[in-house]
Amino acid sequence: MNIHNAVNRALEVLEYLASRKQPATLTEICQHLDAPKTSMNPIIYTLLARKFIIYDPASHTYALGSALYKIGNEYLEKFDILKYVRRIMDDIVSICSETCYFATLDGPNVNYLLKADSTEKIRMVSSIGTTFPAYATALGKCMLIQYSIDEIEQLYPEGLKPLTPKTITNFNVLMKELSDVKHKGFACDDEESYLDVQCRAVPICRNGAVIASLSISTPAFRFTSRKEELILKTLLQKKSVIEQTLNDSQVDLSVLL
Repeated sequence: MNIHNAVNRALEVLEYLASRKQPATLTEICQHLDAPKTSMNPIIYTLLARKFIIYDPASHTYALGSALYKIGNEYLEKFDILKYVRRIMDDIVSICSETCYFATLDGPNVNYLLKADSTEKIRMVSSIGTTFPAYATALGKCMLIQYSIDEIEQLYPEGLKPLTPKTITNFNVLMKELSDVKHKGFACDDEESYLDVQCRAVPICRNGAVIASLSISTPAFRFTSRKEELILKTLLQKKSVIEQTLNDSQVDLSVLL
């Protein structure tokens, strides 16, 4: 992979200014980077125009600008949101004693971003970074509810391939189920991605748009009606908590994910 020289130089300027306790003159910047002023001038002007650096005409020096602080603060805020979601997932596991997942949609697939393991000896073992076709999972169905049948058919041009004998393979049946998800507020995976595994999930929305989903998976032999009731009650409660935090903040979680 080739490094773009001008972009690399701009980043070196920012790194140099960040390493200093005091602002730097153009001469100091050029000497540190061993670069002529003629080649550095357009880079400096661009960074100034975009407010990544600021110029003090009294001392003829440059320092880091507000745009860089804004990006850094936004990154930290997004990172903190994920840690916040993970703490909620740990709480879910302590209540339900089952494995909890947080995921986003990556094209036609579910992308598992966070996992909180059950303390039970027999539990789900899917790893972070694992992908599954969205139509075969409760997590994925939550995120497909915003799609029309034409859009879903475009996502899966080769059709809905079965992962187990219970996977939905008909587009019309899938659309009916997605309509039910919208009505009920949660989605089901009844051994559609794994045999002998039940999963319930809820969509996570920000300003009315689904940006992620949260689920609990459990072995079928532990999935009693009482267990399902507890899972759904817990997921819906925690969904509200997460969404309230997202809507009250300026975090664009989809950018991070």
